[in-house]
Amino acid sequence: MSELRRFIHQRRQMLVHQLRQLEAELNELDRAEQALSYSHESSEGQEELQLQADLDIDPEELTIQQMALYSLALRRREGGSANDILGYIETDFGRVLERTSLSPQLSRLRKAGKVIFNDGEYYITPHGDEYIRKVMDTGGGEE
Repeated sequence: MSELRRFIHQRRQMLVHQLRQLEAELNELDRAEQALSYSHESSEGQEELQLQADLDIDPEELTIQQMALYSLALRRREGGSANDILGYIETDFGRVLERTSLSPQLSRLRKAGKVIFNDGEYYITPHGDEYIRKVMDTGGGEE
């Protein structure tokens, strides 16, 4: 009887683990679908984030996540790899960052649903776009 209990317990653990993996995959697909529909709407003429020639925000006050989101928002259609984003941040903010500083922040943004990662490229999601608009409107303050 104890062998049967052990089997049931192990099988239950395995199924719970598989369910968690499937739920995570479904969440990722939902975010990708949301970003694709947003990109489609944007290409039909929705307002795009405009780069202001004279930002009222000191780039030193922005977090790496905020700079990455802002740079991706400006390039919403093409997205960018981690290395591309490093270049965008240097161009947009004059800050040179190490890849080791950016990568964990991109992972956090992905987990928060603010960016998606598809075929080696990061793309901003509607949630990320909404967040960065608020940051830029309030002068770089945190959520």
